[in-house]
Amino acid sequence: MKVKVLYFASLKERLLKGEDTVELPEDVKTVEDLINYLSENDAALNAAFEEMPRLRFAVNQEMAKESTPLKDGDEVAFFPPVTGGSILTKQRGSRVSLFAEISYDWRRTPSRDRNEIACDCNCKI
Repeated sequence: MKVKVLYFASLKERLLKGEDTVELPEDVKTVEDLINYLSENDAALNAAFEEMPRLRFAVNQEMAKESTPLKDGDEVAFFPPVTGGSILTKQRGSRVSLFAEISYDWRRTPSRDRNEIACDCNCKI
């Protein structure tokens, strides 16, 4: 079985790569098995997984559990619990301006006005 593995946010920065295509042995059947397999075969991933115990994952763009089964051709994404950009503040007198740096993949945006992005917290950017 072959899967595409995506890494996001600080995990991507730490590994210096955004994706891998991995050929898996027959005994790798779930996300948990994949984590164990990757950890055993890549020292950098092993260290990253150990230091990020609250790592989140998705299979084919749907949030997943460790017990989620995998099949040939799946896309598995790993990301820390908090992803996104950074916010810088600049104060002028009593007024504070916020400057946000946001990373966003337009390919995954539903067809709507691309000048308005709704995030999971129901705010609009």
